[in-house]
Amino acid sequence: MSEERTHSGITRRGFLKTSAAVAGAAVAGAAVLGSAGMTALAAAPATSGAEQVFRGVCRGNCAGGCHLDVFVREGRVVKTQMRPLPDERYNRVCTKGLTHMYRMYNEHRLKSPMKRVGPRGEESSFEAVSWEEALSYTAQEWKKITDKYGTGAMAMYWGAGQFGTANGCRYNDIWNRFANVTGTGLINRNVDIAHSHGFIMTLGWGATFTQNLPTDFVNSKTFIVWGANPVISQVQSTHFILEAKDAGATLVVIDPVYNTMASKADIFVPIRPGTDGALAMGMAKVIIDKGWTNEEFVKKFTVGPQLVKADGKYLRKSDLGELAEGDVDGILCMGTDGEVGVIGQVPDCEYRGSFEVEGIKVRTAFDVMYDALAEYTLAKTSEITLVPEDQIVQVADLYANHGPSNIYTAFGVNHYVNGHYNFFDIAILPCITGNLGKKGAACGLNEVGFFQGNPLCGKPVGSIGSPTNVPNLMMDEVMEKGMFGNVPAVIKGCMLCGCNPLTCATDRNKTIAWMEKMDFIVAVDMNFNESTQMADVIFPAAHWFEEEDIFCLFACHPYMLFQDKCTDPAFDSKTDFEIAGLLATALGYGDFFKMTDSEYLQMWLDTDQARGMGLTYAGLKEKGALPMLPPEYVYAEGNAFPYGRLGIYREAAYPPEYNWGQATDDSHEHTPYWEYPREVAPGTELRKKYPFSLLSDHSRFHTHSQWWEVDMIVELAGGTPILRMNPDDAKEYGIAEGDIVKIFNDRGFCTMKVTMNPGLQRGMLSAPKGWEKRQYIDGHFSSLTSAAVANWCTNAAFNDVLVGIEKVEGSVK
Repeated sequence: MSEERTHSGITRRGFLKTSAAVAGAAVAGAAVLGSAGMTALAAAPATSGAEQVFRGVCRGNCAGGCHLDVFVREGRVVKTQMRPLPDERYNRVCTKGLTHMYRMYNEHRLKSPMKRVGPRGEESSFEAVSWEEALSYTAQEWKKITDKYGTGAMAMYWGAGQFGTANGCRYNDIWNRFANVTGTGLINRNVDIAHSHGFIMTLGWGATFTQNLPTDFVNSKTFIVWGANPVISQVQSTHFILEAKDAGATLVVIDPVYNTMASKADIFVPIRPGTDGALAMGMAKVIIDKGWTNEEFVKKFTVGPQLVKADGKYLRKSDLGELAEGDVDGILCMGTDGEVGVIGQVPDCEYRGSFEVEGIKVRTAFDVMYDALAEYTLAKTSEITLVPEDQIVQVADLYANHGPSNIYTAFGVNHYVNGHYNFFDIAILPCITGNLGKKGAACGLNEVGFFQGNPLCGKPVGSIGSPTNVPNLMMDEVMEKGMFGNVPAVIKGCMLCGCNPLTCATDRNKTIAWMEKMDFIVAVDMNFNESTQMADVIFPAAHWFEEEDIFCLFACHPYMLFQDKCTDPAFDSKTDFEIAGLLATALGYGDFFKMTDSEYLQMWLDTDQARGMGLTYAGLKEKGALPMLPPEYVYAEGNAFPYGRLGIYREAAYPPEYNWGQATDDSHEHTPYWEYPREVAPGTELRKKYPFSLLSDHSRFHTHSQWWEVDMIVELAGGTPILRMNPDDAKEYGIAEGDIVKIFNDRGFCTMKVTMNPGLQRGMLSAPKGWEKRQYIDGHFSSLTSAAVANWCTNAAFNDVLVGIEKVEGSVK
């Protein structure tokens, strides 16, 4: 669907003039422009003529999901702007969404299939080939590997490059179908899984994970932003938080860095990096010790009253004798009348206490949980976290007694080896205070992420299925041993889809090492980044505006959005949907892909679930945006928690992520627990060697590694990667504003320009991730990070990093 608008050049101002000129220049094969070129083009006249306006969606993994107007002239995108959503409160767009035409038409855009003819990892090692040659060669090498080593020996490394349905890379998409149809294994990027690992068994999981829609934030009286910087990372949610503050909420920000969000806070809590779980446990102990527990909520909606035996198992009816035929083996609690009964059937039960039931000694789950908090006295918590004792009490009081209260988290506390413990500990707080399941009260990340479509993008009838799912953080071990744990996992080739692991994954050197061992690598991407340069064959993918699609996953608004096909794919690129079908056909699985992308989308929405929500292909194509949730949606409203009672105690540990038999210890997985991060713990020998903890920042100018190729964005970001440093630390090291410095550890080094930031604590450095190797002065930021994971959760720990720093003297290349 499009609208035609006619404009003269007089009405076109700088932005459109620039974009139109860049589009034309790119067609002619011109290089991406620097600042001087931008200035010249801004003054150039725009051509007159008919202009069509299409519906678009910015669908990278930034949680924005912004609705866009896409302006097309003479077959080229020349401008984007915000397109209103039905609820105008969600009308926002950021700088990245306004610069898509620069992504579509620049020197780094892949213009044809490429075949490697030289060493891996070098841009000059490729030559352009036809689609026929690229597909034939890929199918030949793919079959050679699977014929020799079996199903799953080719594996797909998938990421979050685009959240489309016909063209995407997570859950809803054609590549998931491709993997299941062809028997392709999966290499999982293991990013941000500590969040779900820590929350699911405690708080449940729903349409918005465990958070209310941002339109509800205004109902909070205390609003805690914990381990998040939405001003940068969840731009579209920020104004809702500030509107809650304007309406009278006390805004608390808990963060190691005094950032833009912290500058808006009523109370800023500067915490030692990676100690968030200890603070949560200290707060929980204060709340319980001071009698601020919401006893009624604990009794009705948590596992707190359930009786736990000495072996950690719940006391059940079967423990007291044989069950009658058809009887349910219910979990028991102690009634306030002294009678034991099944939880939920006892009118009023004790949530604290130790008892003996028919000779079996038991305690309430609440007390077992409380014991885990014992060492987190105010003094101990303050020592660990560096948060003053009176501030711990102040924040605990606000949260427990001045609600409804909301804890807004993102992935800051996730990025340490102890990340899942941090989240489990934080999740206890709403359970003991009742700050969940009602307006103004929630705890968690603000994204809509529940609509998972249907088996079209899963395992179709008659297909092989995807046989393996290996974490990328353990690929070096898998490549060496051919095993993952005690299960065979022979992987000899991989396909990169929607990902840029050399820029975005932890421990870049390990990633390069296992990629070098691969017999064959194929990549599907839109630009020629450092990861595609490791491939043997590269297929050029279309931009999001060059294909019809549907967006409905991981956004801060509750709408399903329609993406018009605004233009044909530029150069010799093809849509992911078409590439998947062509490659599947070359491999002999074409029967599963005999549909167009429009037909796929129509079938995808032809389900009872979608119809029950008022979602149809025809309706979505007509309206452009359809709601997936009520406008004031509240997670588990009325305390209707999706997984039953809230798990402040876990009888069985959350299944370890991707555990296929490797040795694990679950002793710390049942109650709140915290331990220092693996690397940035204070007072260690490693800390003496490398005295600075390093934060991997999100940037307002990147979505992970996307937009690295846009010169306008690069210019806005400072033109080069920049390291931030506390000025007192800089003075001690003889480093001044603008100096070139080298940061380093045993894994690697990175050389870049430094700037001063007094908002950083002493002993901390930070830099935005997402830059390409070619953009650093020397080395690479991702080579500093570690692939270390927790015993029970294989989660990427981007911030669990120590480095040293030194000024680079003399000339710098």
